Amino acid sequence: ICIDAGHQLHADTSLEPIGPHSKVKKMKVTDGTVGRYTHVREASVNLAVALKLEKILKHRGYQVVMVRRHEKVNISNSKRAEIANKAHADAMIRLHCNDMGESHTHGFFVCTPSRHNKFMSKKLIDRSLQLSKCLLPAVEKQTHANNRGLSYRDDLTGTNFSKAPTALIEMGEMHNKQ
Repeated sequence: ICIDAGHQLHADTSLEPIGPHSKVKKMKVTDGTVGRYTHVREASVNLAVALKLEKILKHRGYQVVMVRRHEKVNISNSKRAEIANKAHADAMIRLHCNDMGESHTHGFFVCTPSRHNKFMSKKLIDRSLQLSKCLLPAVEKQTHANNRGLSYRDDLTGTNFSKAPTALIEMGEMHNKQ
């Protein structure tokens, strides 16, 4: 299992395609958001959770590949997928925190490719959806957080370049006090 702790200390604002052979481009990686009340950086939260998840999965006997273990890295989103691909990962779990900018919004959701994703095979889309659907109740059970369901996205570079089933968990809202 490849764990991608989203973002990093500094953004890389140079551009890369959002998927293989795409003419549409966006920043290679952003530095994420910051908690309105905690002032903690999203990249820090993502990394802390990723390191805890790594321990749990290893304890359960899984082989784990970490995309990053530090904040001072420069790893583009396509490179993050490449790390999972080179490891022949069976799954890629991408950890993020959301920023709706509204303090009343709370809970988590899971991003998965839509059926119309032109960068992934139907089989990979189906397997990503299966992974995402498995994670929803598991995260809800372990965290007791508000389950906001699935979000279908085709613009996530790290997902579009992945050859492994991929789910991106938006673990909570950085502007919500809780």
